Amino acid sequence: MSKAIVRLFSAIFPTILLTGLLTSAAQAQGMGQEIVEKTANRQTDKMKTELNLTPDQAQKVSQINMNEARGFQRAFGKYKGSADKRGMIKEVLAVNKTREMQLRKVLTPQQWQMRQTNKPERVARMMTRMMTLQLNLTDQQVPEVEQINLTAAREMQSEVGSAGNLRGKPLRERLRTVGDIKSAMEERDRSLQKVLTPEQWAIYHESHEEMKGIMREKLQERMRQ
Repeated sequence: MSKAIVRLFSAIFPTILLTGLLTSAAQAQGMGQEIVEKTANRQTDKMKTELNLTPDQAQKVSQINMNEARGFQRAFGKYKGSADKRGMIKEVLAVNKTREMQLRKVLTPQQWQMRQTNKPERVARMMTRMMTLQLNLTDQQVPEVEQINLTAAREMQSEVGSAGNLRGKPLRERLRTVGDIKSAMEERDRSLQKVLTPEQWAIYHESHEEMKGIMREKLQERMRQ
């Protein structure tokens, strides 16, 4: 290779590299925005049907759901690779709590009460929304993951509900409840591993304890409502 060609290549290579990096970043950002919008729109469509939202309500709910999805995405990015797992749980729960407060202002008392009766479904959907954003679930995976989360949420609700009456009961009975909850989460993980790709499972496995913590805390919160 002549010196002239080497000098030319050396001059334009940084530009080529920078252009490639910027293009990749833009594509990644576009993909991120697309999954955020799909996740929020999917949730809004379900609420339209289940709660019979008016056009004005649907518009407000759509924005609330979009804000939550963006909040989840920011939290996952902020704590990616961080040892502060408790911080991620607190931030994710805070994002969801803000959504709940905003929804209550938009929905009628009857609509809000209707939502309150579906506690396991709400927890399962929240978990699925987070996993959709974190793992970039496909349209085919989303309903499968949601059903797995729903099964686990229902089982955990039963155990968490009964655990509230365990004070003063024998240690053996309390340990049984803890064991049942653990078994439900282990079964959930086995089912998820069959649906997720190896790459998705690796990402999920890194934060599965935090995800379990979020599910437990949300179910306990729902039981107190």
